[in-house]
Amino acid sequence: MKPMLNSDNSNWVVIEDFKSLIRPDRKYQSEAELEDTFIQDLQEIGYEYAPIKNEPELVANLRVQIENLNNFKFNDDEWKTFYTKVIANDSDDIFKKTENIQKIKIFNTPLYGREQKSKNIKLIDEDNIFNNKLQVINQYNTNSNIKNRYDVTILVNGLPLVQVELKRRGVSIKEAFNQIERYQDQSYSEGAGLFKYIQLFVISNGTHTKYYSNTTRFLAIKERKNQTLKEGKIKTSNSFEFAITWADQKNNQIHDLVDFTKYFLRPRTILSVLTKYCVLTSENKLLVMRPYQITAAERIAQQVNVALNHKNLIGTTQAGGYIWHSTGSGKTLTSFKISQILAKNPEIRKVLFVVDRKDLDYQTIVEFEKYEKGSVSSTSTTKVLEQKLNSTSSDTSNKIIVTTIQKLNNLIRQNKKLNYLSKNDGKATVIIFDECHRSQFGDSQRRIKQAFKDYILFGFTGTPIFGENSSLAKGYATTKDIFGEMLHSYTIADAIKDGNVLKFNVQYNAVVKDINEKYIPKTQSQREKLRRDYHHPKRIEEIVAYTLDNYDKKTLRNFNNTKRSGFNSIFAADSIEAAGLYYLEFKKQIKERNLDLKIATIYTKEPSSYASSPYESFDFDPELSTEEMTKNESDILREAINDHNQLFGTNYSMDKDGFDSYYKGVSAKVKERKIDILIVCSMFLTGFDAVTLNTLWVDKDLSYHNLIQAYSRTNRIYNSYKHHGNIVTFRNLEKETNEALRIFNNAEASQICLLRKFDTYFKEAYISPNGRPILGFKPAIEKLREQFPLEKLNSAPLNTQETKDFVDLFGDILLTERIVKTFDEFYTRENYIFQDRERQDYQSWYLQIRDEHTKKSKTDLKEVPDDLTFHVELIKTTEYDWELIVKIAFEDVKKHVENENNSKFAGKETIQDIKDKLKITLKAQDKWRNNIDIVDEFIDLIYTRLKDKKVSSDDDINLEWNKFVRDKIAKNIDEIITTLNLRDDEKTRKYIYACLEKGDVKDYGTEFIGMINSDLWNIKPKSKKLSEVLNNLVKKFKGIY
Repeated sequence: MKPMLNSDNSNWVVIEDFKSLIRPDRKYQSEAELEDTFIQDLQEIGYEYAPIKNEPELVANLRVQIENLNNFKFNDDEWKTFYTKVIANDSDDIFKKTENIQKIKIFNTPLYGREQKSKNIKLIDEDNIFNNKLQVINQYNTNSNIKNRYDVTILVNGLPLVQVELKRRGVSIKEAFNQIERYQDQSYSEGAGLFKYIQLFVISNGTHTKYYSNTTRFLAIKERKNQTLKEGKIKTSNSFEFAITWADQKNNQIHDLVDFTKYFLRPRTILSVLTKYCVLTSENKLLVMRPYQITAAERIAQQVNVALNHKNLIGTTQAGGYIWHSTGSGKTLTSFKISQILAKNPEIRKVLFVVDRKDLDYQTIVEFEKYEKGSVSSTSTTKVLEQKLNSTSSDTSNKIIVTTIQKLNNLIRQNKKLNYLSKNDGKATVIIFDECHRSQFGDSQRRIKQAFKDYILFGFTGTPIFGENSSLAKGYATTKDIFGEMLHSYTIADAIKDGNVLKFNVQYNAVVKDINEKYIPKTQSQREKLRRDYHHPKRIEEIVAYTLDNYDKKTLRNFNNTKRSGFNSIFAADSIEAAGLYYLEFKKQIKERNLDLKIATIYTKEPSSYASSPYESFDFDPELSTEEMTKNESDILREAINDHNQLFGTNYSMDKDGFDSYYKGVSAKVKERKIDILIVCSMFLTGFDAVTLNTLWVDKDLSYHNLIQAYSRTNRIYNSYKHHGNIVTFRNLEKETNEALRIFNNAEASQICLLRKFDTYFKEAYISPNGRPILGFKPAIEKLREQFPLEKLNSAPLNTQETKDFVDLFGDILLTERIVKTFDEFYTRENYIFQDRERQDYQSWYLQIRDEHTKKSKTDLKEVPDDLTFHVELIKTTEYDWELIVKIAFEDVKKHVENENNSKFAGKETIQDIKDKLKITLKAQDKWRNNIDIVDEFIDLIYTRLKDKKVSSDDDINLEWNKFVRDKIAKNIDEIITTLNLRDDEKTRKYIYACLEKGDVKDYGTEFIGMINSDLWNIKPKSKKLSEVLNNLVKKFKGIY
């Protein structure tokens, strides 16, 4: 078979084999030299350097490039209309400008004084990417008072589409990402807002380079205001963890700026990424694809072209192949983009995306619809599937069909001679199977191949079947036997090394061993009793008790927060019988302990309720049916559904439609962190993605594919606080875990994929993902006390080097603490070594240094040390909420008032003492340290109210606090209206209150501009000042009432 694309790297978007261009003898580069070399390298690969330094020059160049692209000359009036209405429309935000590039691309604009009344003008050419002009500019002068330094911008057809931020070697690029807020404020909204067109950001310190989308940047700013994950709130894709490292087709990472320039910023690659491999979702998120996703798309597109040019291959396994991409690597996005690309090919009749179960059908439809509204046809029934297949519409959305293997099989069985299947027009049907294992083997696979004579077959899997584990699959076939050659691999070890998924912390500890030794048979002759003993009531009782005792620790639930925070979990039982027993025991103990935990369970009847077959059980299609259960199983499930209805105000039932709705409701609530523990047997252990999940409790035998799939529910990246996925096993799965990782990766995979033992992180040292050695928790604290005793911090300011050393060391302690906190051993008395008061004092100094650093960055960039990296997001996750602060203040003041009338205690503690004591806590909290004055004032108010006997309970004081804060806000709003000369009316107040409610300032649009009393010429500086003031107001009051 002769490929259409040869191995010449110039033909691929992602190069096949990376060869570094770095010379070992290169000299140290200053920041200016790094920038100069970078621009020279861009020129060598085809970029034009444009000496553009200000907006008039930028606009003039833009006109020339748009005219050249469209082979058309505007007259001045035509250009003014096109520029003001399309390119620089004042009402457009970054999302609208992103839509202009990613979706609309071509605009109809009026012409004046010509016979032709209008013309289509394109901003970017996606059909022939080399028609687009690439230019590079630097040292661009914004209108702000503070100038960004060493920034380089890539123009495409005159529009700034890629922004490159260069930091000197040795500076953390994470800190460069963390400084995005000041850049956003200072540059991208200036003047006509042309920099809002930026699609991609590149950050590099010369040694390490990453890229990410504009909405990752923009949404990170919004979400920085509240890092704590609360019930019902989901944050994804907006933190540094989602910045991407480029690589070649063999997954070799390309870090150095010299290599990155050659292999990512070369015209073919950067223009392909911008025009073809970005997806703007219906939720206004720009998803830029990763190199392995693009490679998969290219490989499949190449394979299809080969088959279409060699018709004899169509209908054979030689026409297709399979993609081995790790679970959690974004296979749905890859599949969507591949389907979209193939559907545009007139020689492709249909693209069928086939999933293994009805619940995955629903999830896939939802995800595809997010990527592009109306982009796909769903098939609710077999009849609808037949109609979609027979549709002759050439519209792309009618060519992409998502269905289940069961519907496809039923259709083939019921209709031996489909109209669709009898066509002989030389076109092909591409069938893409998601998670291609059990359901694609045996009879169903043969039926599909017999029915679709014109098939080109592809499979996606995170866990392929090879020769050594093929006996576990139906039919004893391998993935290669069914789908053909492997086209690309990206294993879980690759994904962990890249930081695209997290490591696992598999814990089979002494407590669990003790439980099993009590109830599990020790001799082979007793194995027939195994099932009964695993379900021993006392064993289940103790496992539930252990789970509840450790839930907060494993899920990192904030002990200082009265609201639900942290992550959530899944509990996997070995059968639906066991799932029911666990549900009843969890329900009982939660009630006895009066815990604020919400649980749910869901299961369906399966072929085997006990055997833990590595391939059969998880991939069995439940069809979301409650039929054929025993009376006890259905009674418990009915009770669980009724409990759910009562808890959430829903009306789900056990009939087919009601149970289907229950499934969808449970799925949504787990993703929104409204359910703390979901108890399952097999459902939700594969194909279910929820970034809020970080813990899997396992009382079930697992191996091979099932084990990797189940573990992978916990390791989706989220933010800095989610360091790994916790696997708490109530059976010894150590051997099975190592064997599964070996088969689906390599012999060393356990070293890459699993956390080390507790002592490594607590007593010894470990290597961070970027290769930096980090001291264990205990020696790091000892070093902190030795080098930076609190007396020293309180007595004299630190010099520049000491400041950096302190920030680095305390930051390492925060990073390590998030790891050791999930181990049971951390909570023993001897390991409780960082006392609360001492911890608060050090944290206060850390935050004070951060505040000083931030203040300098807003006034003089040149004076800011750029080698300081702060991890404040890890502090925010453990902050006190307002209810707890108010409760502490109330109890202290209440006790003080009671003691005033007792001569034994009177005068021992003053109100000022209470304020000073609480101030220690507040100074160590990022959210509260700038609101100490508000708390002090409220303490005075509490004292007065208690003396007057106007408050007596927590409820009373909470009402007082809310009224107090709202009065403060109203006063602040009055001052803002007066100081900034805003329109003093209900609309203005309503808008500002809406900003406070949402925690975000929408500083554009008619509502925002309508608040300002100003002449048109003065509107921009006034709106900028208003935006700054309102953002400060939101920052001050967000989360404290």
